[in-house]
Amino acid sequence: TNEPPSSPAPRMLRFPPGFRCLHVDDDHFMQMTFPLSTFAKVGAPYEQASNGEEALRMVSEREPALIVMDNQMPVMTGTQATRELRARGYKGPIIGITGDPVGSADRGRLRGSRARRMRGQDKRRNRLCRARACQARGE
Repeated sequence: TNEPPSSPAPRMLRFPPGFRCLHVDDDHFMQMTFPLSTFAKVGAPYEQASNGEEALRMVSEREPALIVMDNQMPVMTGTQATRELRARGYKGPIIGITGDPVGSADRGRLRGSRARRMRGQDKRRNRLCRARACQARGE
């Protein structure tokens, strides 16, 4: 589990014991930057997986309050993992992240997998994910 940095953040929140977010992305750059610009900014504990199969294993061991799922990944795509998570009964929010253009078949499949939200890979997703982490916390 990655704990937020000890340096003060603009708005650090308190989360209940056991609360955590799961970020699923195979891109190393996104693994390094996305959590710092979202979860760490509000003090949300998080874990990371690099593909859908790894995410399924992690969720079966300890269910997160929020999942942010990339679509294009090796081993198991975000679409496949989201469908499987829903089939296994995961009811928490899953935010689908994709670089696929609006109207593309891959983006449509991710939306059809029952991801609660869809976002392109841009700065707006960071704001959305911070807000969803707060919402999942009960604010």
